[in-house]
Amino acid sequence: MDVLSIVIAAVGSGLVATVITIIVQKCSEAKKVKIQIFETLMSHRYLITDKENVEALNRVEVIFYNKNNVRKAWKEFLDIADRGASIVTNAETVDDKYLKLLSEIAKCIGYKNIDWENIKRYYYPQGLATKITEEEMLRKAQLTQVTEIISQDTSTVIGRAIRYANCSQSNRKPRWI
Repeated sequence: MDVLSIVIAAVGSGLVATVITIIVQKCSEAKKVKIQIFETLMSHRYLITDKENVEALNRVEVIFYNKNNVRKAWKEFLDIADRGASIVTNAETVDDKYLKLLSEIAKCIGYKNIDWENIKRYYYPQGLATKITEEEMLRKAQLTQVTEIISQDTSTVIGRAIRYANCSQSNRKPRWI
């Protein structure tokens, strides 16, 4: 009987330890993902339309599915962001709702010392602002140039087709240049 109780105790304790380890790892992984989302949102808060930031924002509802304060702040941000930043007061409100969302996420993951004042201050050097503006201007210039090339090619192709049609009707050889 002693051997049986020892085996049951050994197997039981091993099973309990395994279950506890799995639960702890799952909770740890969930917190790690929440922190990763928060870090991404914080590091891109100067430009909330940045691709990485948008991807992180779109994960908030899933990652924080059981955190009502975060989901409420997410909904408020999304509601105001969907309206667009057509006027200055609305743009300020979008930023405010975004910062409120970050504040709620910080509380949720246990960052008690990160508050509204910490979140609304960020480093955004003029050199980075200039670089982003120049890259946007370059993209617009490239798009304009490509549009002009496509427009010229289209008109050339249409002109050639018309000349070909006219030559076909008069039984002349078409001239493609």
